[in-house]
Amino acid sequence: MMKNSLDQQQAQLFLNRISDASDSGQAENTPLSTSIQAWKDLQLPQGSVVLLVFSNCKDLLQHVFALIFAGYVPALISPATPALRLNLLVKHFNAKALIKPKLFTENLEAVNKLTSIHQYPVAIFENNEKLLTFANEIILTTSGTSDFSSGCVFDISMLLCNANKHADVVGMSAKDMILINLPLFYSYAFVAQALAAYVTGASLCISSPPFSCSRYLNDIDKYQVTHSSMTPLLVK
Repeated sequence: MMKNSLDQQQAQLFLNRISDASDSGQAENTPLSTSIQAWKDLQLPQGSVVLLVFSNCKDLLQHVFALIFAGYVPALISPATPALRLNLLVKHFNAKALIKPKLFTENLEAVNKLTSIHQYPVAIFENNEKLLTFANEIILTTSGTSDFSSGCVFDISMLLCNANKHADVVGMSAKDMILINLPLFYSYAFVAQALAAYVTGASLCISSPPFSCSRYLNDIDKYQVTHSSMTPLLVK
């Protein structure tokens, strides 16, 4: 098991172990160092929140690591999030930027400029509010049932600690291939599967919702999956 901290070299090796079986993402195998520098070039204040509005794909994890190493705070957001909630998240999280594969800026408020990173559009916001977050933190949003724009701020070391504990309980190791078909923007798939693969040295196959039994079985066979998780409803 790895220590409860991120290492850039280990993060690159982790990204190299990912097979992208999703329907989204460009999977261009851009070096992590290139992504980190691209985010640094935006010259956002350290600790700035950046909303990542992605479906399941390798690129999502690439940007999560790049943002953390650049000193920013990634906030993982469902791509199905309506514009009203996105604007509330920008306001309540004091977000400085948003990256989304298909970005319609006319639906967003307070956009200062539009740029791009690895062909993904990035909106920079006019936001002079005091930062609420710090480098090495990450925001995992909730489903919105208790509050329309709620999320939890975690130190990345705490999530890695939880990932280590989960991996230990289920017996995950570097020999395993983990299939992710649950939403990566929620805590279980991100921590108990993706980060657990990072800390153990396991390989990762990323698929994407909606669930299809035939696709699920095909992914298990094609990628020689040894660990997978599903919701109780799908098991039935």
